[in-house]
Amino acid sequence: MNKRNYSILSEKYNEFFISALLMSITMNVSSIVDSIIIGVILGPTNLAAMALINPLFVFFAVLNRLIAFGGSILVSTSKAERKEEQANMYFTMSTLMMLTIGVVISLLSIIVINNLDGVLKIDASLLVLFKNFATIFLLASPLLLVIFGMPFFMRVDNRPRLAIIVVVVLNIVNIVMDLVYIVIFKMGIAGSALAFITGTIAGLIVIIYYLTSKDTTLHFISLNKCKWSSIRDIFSSGLSSASGSFFYLLKLNLVNLFLYWITGSFGLAVFAVCNQCAHIVSIFTSGIAQSMAPMVSIFYGEKDYSAAKFTIRRSLQIMIIASTGFVIVFELFPVTILNIFGINDPAYLAFGINAVRIFSLSLIGNGVTYLMLLYTRAIEQKGLSFMIALTQNLLFMIPSVYFLSNIWGVNGIWISFLVAEAGTILMIYLATKYIYQKI
Repeated sequence: MNKRNYSILSEKYNEFFISALLMSITMNVSSIVDSIIIGVILGPTNLAAMALINPLFVFFAVLNRLIAFGGSILVSTSKAERKEEQANMYFTMSTLMMLTIGVVISLLSIIVINNLDGVLKIDASLLVLFKNFATIFLLASPLLLVIFGMPFFMRVDNRPRLAIIVVVVLNIVNIVMDLVYIVIFKMGIAGSALAFITGTIAGLIVIIYYLTSKDTTLHFISLNKCKWSSIRDIFSSGLSSASGSFFYLLKLNLVNLFLYWITGSFGLAVFAVCNQCAHIVSIFTSGIAQSMAPMVSIFYGEKDYSAAKFTIRRSLQIMIIASTGFVIVFELFPVTILNIFGINDPAYLAFGINAVRIFSLSLIGNGVTYLMLLYTRAIEQKGLSFMIALTQNLLFMIPSVYFLSNIWGVNGIWISFLVAEAGTILMIYLATKYIYQKI
């Protein structure tokens, strides 16, 4: 085992953490500000519609994890082996796949959205709001997939700062245009979708600069030089990462369904606020996890297990302290939190106070499970990583939502989030204990 100066290791961890935290802020702040603008200016019904719209964003995250992340891993491996032509092939095929799937989604959306009335059994006003947003959003599918997929390749092409600039530009333009389209042009929730697309177009300018820069080492090549079997390789490479997002997508739809059955738009609006509370906490938990993962991966590869343990313990300590601080705020000031997102109606507040207080208790456990998810991937325990994602999002969540909602009504749904996190942490403890006994 290598001996290290832990003060130096701690300094290096802090460097990684600050960088990852800044990236996490840029990734999450736009969603939070969007919801505040929609809730305050457009009202709770539009906020409820955002709860239905949120799965669309997760759906695109699944595709990006499957294609862009999977392709970037293969590009990185090819570059490490000095196979530049192969790296360019995976880059070309991944981009082609994103564009093709995006076009298919756009064409299908024209048919599907016009026939949602018989599929989504929801209030007519909510359905109209969903359609107004989804119509604009899904028509831009090819652009969305490419814009959010390209930063994965920028990072493996040694252009991480440019990847961050894409996200920063997109988010700033999105927030500014939210105000323009919603406040000035009175476009309603459709203005939020258009603002997001406008921000994406602004991000495209940065990507065009990347593709034409002399410092870029990844290039598109002729399809005649590409192997169609690379499609299977890309999907296979990205499947593990995409599975977690896919399970989360299923959980979101399940919770939306039960909430609407029990409470109508009230529950969806409050759930949108709860999701933003989770986003606020995830700014820090994601930053902590993203700084931990590359360090642990390096230490594990060097067989420096002492340094790896130091890193995960330090990460857990910071994560628990940070998430506990936010949970205390949510517990003490639920009315203020709801007011920030435009929920002022007494009927909504009476319902929302319990929701925010109960749901927020799950956020500490959520941080722990997310940290362990990335940690198990870093130490190449892919099976355990898969089980964490499956257990957290489905195995505990589905039965808990069903049974607890029948016992305690809507409060049972909020309690289910806590049960799912506690159950997943117990599974992680038992699984790691079993693994170490076998070693």
